[in-house]
Amino acid sequence: MDFVLEVGVEELPASYVDIGVEHLSSFFKNALFEKGIDADISSYGTPRRLSIFISGLPQRTREYEEILRGPIKKVAFDEEGKPTKALLSFLEKNNGRLEDVVDVETKKGVYVGLKVKRGGEYLKDILPSISRDAIFSIPFPKTMRWKGPLRFGRPIRWILALLDDEVLSVDVDGIGSSRETFGHRILAKGKVKVDRAGDYLRVLREHFVEPSKDERKKIILDYLSSLSQKGLSWLEDEELLSEVANLVEYPFPVLGRFDERFLELPREVVVNVLKVHQRFFALEEKGKLSTCFVGVSNNRANEEIREGYERVVSARLNDAMFFLEEDLKLPFGDERLSMLREIMFFQGLGSMYDKTMRLMELVEAFVRALGGDEKKAKRAAYLSKMDMTTHMVYEFPELQGVMGRYYALRFGEDKEVSEAIFEQYLPRFSGDKVPETPTGIALSLADKIDTLVGFFGLKKEPTGSADPHGLRRAAIGVVLTVVEKRVRFNLPEVLERAFELYKGTRFKRSKEEVVREVFSFIKTRMENLYDYRKDAINAVFSLDLPDLYSYHLRIKALGEEREKGDFMDVFIPFKRVVNITKDFAGGEVNPELFEAEEEKRLYEEYLRVKRRFDELLSKEDFPGILSLFREIKPHVDAFFDNVFVMVEDEAVRNNRLSLLKLIASMFSEVA
Repeated sequence: MDFVLEVGVEELPASYVDIGVEHLSSFFKNALFEKGIDADISSYGTPRRLSIFISGLPQRTREYEEILRGPIKKVAFDEEGKPTKALLSFLEKNNGRLEDVVDVETKKGVYVGLKVKRGGEYLKDILPSISRDAIFSIPFPKTMRWKGPLRFGRPIRWILALLDDEVLSVDVDGIGSSRETFGHRILAKGKVKVDRAGDYLRVLREHFVEPSKDERKKIILDYLSSLSQKGLSWLEDEELLSEVANLVEYPFPVLGRFDERFLELPREVVVNVLKVHQRFFALEEKGKLSTCFVGVSNNRANEEIREGYERVVSARLNDAMFFLEEDLKLPFGDERLSMLREIMFFQGLGSMYDKTMRLMELVEAFVRALGGDEKKAKRAAYLSKMDMTTHMVYEFPELQGVMGRYYALRFGEDKEVSEAIFEQYLPRFSGDKVPETPTGIALSLADKIDTLVGFFGLKKEPTGSADPHGLRRAAIGVVLTVVEKRVRFNLPEVLERAFELYKGTRFKRSKEEVVREVFSFIKTRMENLYDYRKDAINAVFSLDLPDLYSYHLRIKALGEEREKGDFMDVFIPFKRVVNITKDFAGGEVNPELFEAEEEKRLYEEYLRVKRRFDELLSKEDFPGILSLFREIKPHVDAFFDNVFVMVEDEAVRNNRLSLLKLIASMFSEVA
């Protein structure tokens, strides 16, 4: 049997469509799996509908027998073998009969059990309740209520629910189900009848609705690809493509143009106007930004639609030209810096002027570690937030940093200083690049550390799912920059300095608490970036190291070693070494107290390995260090096989423990 459920709604935001589609698919899959049905499920979504189509369903769920455990047998029957009140109550509760009672053997004794039959339910009886539960539980970010108690992403207008050719009763907030749907809002008129569930996709497509997002994306992509015949190529943007595909029920691409004079604007401004404000695709011609663009209509393309798209793009670009001209009248300098006093960073953390002053101090710690130009770093920090005072960034906030770089160059600033103004925000998203210049790296790290310390000081850290201030992104940005650019600095000291720069701020945590919490938060983000086993990562994080890159080098070396097939055989002996010496302070080893040949050899091997170990540690060659443990491992095994450590003679015992402590201390440099 085939089943289709469609929830018809007023236009959903693009991101809500994906949320609804994914939820319906997973909800039905789990609900049917619990009934013993592994179904072939397809889910679909457009701005006006969310739907699920399931094929190959059985008429009934699988029947099976289950034994319910009741009271212990000696309590269930009296001395004469008659059922007690405990057993009778158990049978009554479960609608059971005495003849269906069986013995259930357990480790705790013999209990009585009741054989019951489960399953065998008709799908037509259980699908309505599954459907209602699925609809009610879609986790939209924001919901609305329009008449009854139900909250949903947008008002529900119709429900279609068919099992083969039978309408199932799925009532949602007073809206009953039927076999009727609606086609395209513009290209199809009125209600459309679906005779059988298997006809659903065909009927929609006949009425100008493409229910599959992948198919809508393909239509758009095919058109964009066809433009190569005209020498045009699109700026590939999967995020924009995905969003646009969810804005229409059937895509009709439209090729438009804007005046060539707008190419005088920074490239990023034009792309931003097209993408962010209009959801249009920017195009290139011979490697340069083209005056052509592609919009996607929800109606058949015609001259009126094309001209409308061109008018709105020209209007926005005209605005941008005006903003640019106005912004260039006031250079970057003290006047714009003073304007930052009127822009709040966050309540309790001061203004953007205050943040700028902190960055000018904090950036010094990073630029020294990078061996960069301190003068350039302080200049970049001084200029870092000034573009927030411009008309362009006020109107197009997505261009913060981009316009800062552009204006700084136009006002004659050093190229590296100008680039750093943009790089301070890197990485902006997953897969984005990290800062490249020493000045940009220093400013980026300072900006993120300042933000983390401020919000943790106010106890505004992220909750389980909410991170309104982007603190996870900031922490991940710190880690990625440190790892990719091999940046070394004492993180606790920098966190302390960042805390101290918040002069007069009424924090809810002490300096020690903020340093501890932020360091832990950053390490947690770092842990999530690796694919290595958690025990290897945690073993490294148990060390008290001052800089993140030191952690990275050890995690990488131990993580790769941990994946080798013989890891446990090689390193378990060293766990024994650590365990036996964990409560021993250590002491000087006296070779004259050695009695067994194996402890003499182990000590000689330790001395040989230690010389090599010190050399490798100075180079931070942790893979090389771990290979040394493979070399010394046979001697550790021989020692434990032939030498009894905990002898009565205290001097001999302590000498042996001291030898093992040396080996344990060496290993503890890694993890």
